[in-house]
Amino acid sequence: MIFKHLFFIGWAPALVLLAQGAVVSWTHLYWTFPWLDIPAHFLGGASIAIAGGNAIASLNAAGRVPFLPRFFSAVCVFSFVALAAVGWEWFEFLGDYLLGTNMQATTQDTMADFLFGLLGGACVLILQSMYFKRRVS
Repeated sequence: MIFKHLFFIGWAPALVLLAQGAVVSWTHLYWTFPWLDIPAHFLGGASIAIAGGNAIASLNAAGRVPFLPRFFSAVCVFSFVALAAVGWEWFEFLGDYLLGTNMQATTQDTMADFLFGLLGGACVLILQSMYFKRRVS
């Protein structure tokens, strides 16, 4: 039962990570086309928003947390996306610092990564809001 819930929650980030891993390790497209970093962070933020929304839905369905109003749920999910973006940038920083990689070229690159991750999460929240408004009416 727990695996069913974990899959429901984590399928989107896992899919994005696997796809990005394949692109990096098999094709080296990030080095040929550095702008691919933008859609990668956008999709990462979107996938984290999907996972956050699924986690809240699972917790609500299981009765583990009280029902959360949609606005409060959206704030929680957006905060989760922001936390994940910060965590990912720390991962990149530590890779650069400890392993000598070059994942964070500049501060501008890091800020753009934050921006596009948050935009991806915001787009998912907007689409979900539009979906629920149609579903209710």
